[in-house]
Parts: sequence; C-alpha cells; structure tokens
Amino acid sequence: MFEVNPGVSIWTIVIFIVLLIILRKFAWKPILGILEERENRIKSSLEMADQVKTEATKSLNQYRKLIEEAKTESIKIMEKAEKEGEKVKSDIIRKANTEAENILTKAQKEISIQKEQALEEIKKKSIEFSIDIASKLIASVITIDQQKKLTDKALKEITKNL
Repeated sequence: MFEVNPGVSIWTIVIFIVLLIILRKFAWKPILGILEERENRIKSSLEMADQVKTEATKSLNQYRKLIEEAKTESIKIMEKAEKEGEKVKSDIIRKANTEAENILTKAQKEISIQKEQALEEIKKKSIEFSIDIASKLIASVITIDQQKKLTDKALKEITKNL
C-alpha cells in the first residue's frame, strides 16, 4: 500500500492539475465573483447605513433645534401674555380708583349741598321763630330797634350753635 507507482502518481498529478484548471476556470472565478459582489453589496450597505445615520443625526439636530425654538417662542408668548395681564390689571385698578374718587367727590359735594340746605332750613326756622318772638314782644311794647337787636342776637346765637 505504501508503494509508489509512478504511473498512478503521474496520472494522479495530471488529474489533479486538470481538476485544478477546471475548478479555477468554472468554479473559482464564479465563487470569487459572487464573493466580490457580496463584499461590494456589504460595503454599499454600510455606506448607505452611514448616510442614513448621518441624515438621522442631522434630522435629530434639526428636531432639537425646532424644539428649542418652540420653547423659546412659548416663553416669549408667556412673558407677553403676563405683561398684557399686568397691564390690564393696572388699567382695571386705575379705573376702579378713578371711579372711587369720583364717587367720593360726588358724595362730598352732595353732603355739602345737604349741609347747606339744612343750614338754610335752620336759618328760615330761626327767622320764623324770631318773628314769632318779635311779634309776641311787640305786643309787650318793644321798639323796632330793640326788635332788630333781639333778632340779630338770636340769629348769631343760632349760627354759633350750628
């Protein structure tokens, strides 16, 4: 079994070389082509994945930027609304204070008018009272000068008491 037969060895080598040539021509080239094609597809897929990743990163950055802008805008809107609310509040307070002052002024004027009317009424009553007294005194014989003095005196006393 371990004998070397040169005829078989040569035919074995020839068949092996022919088989290598046939395999190289028909099998290795297509297998290498398929492997190369697969390698190219994998490379292009990786490149495409990198592009998609880059685009996704850009989109994410844009999204974050938009969110930040929206936050900034919402803060501005809130500040504007707060300022407008404060303005409305101050306007309402100012109007209420003005209205209260007007009501107070009006009430003071009305009180003053009522006071004047009351004083006038008191003066009229006191004059009528003085006239009654004077007519009673006339009956008891008092001169006109004395009547005027008494009436003036009574008016002064009534005015002092008010």
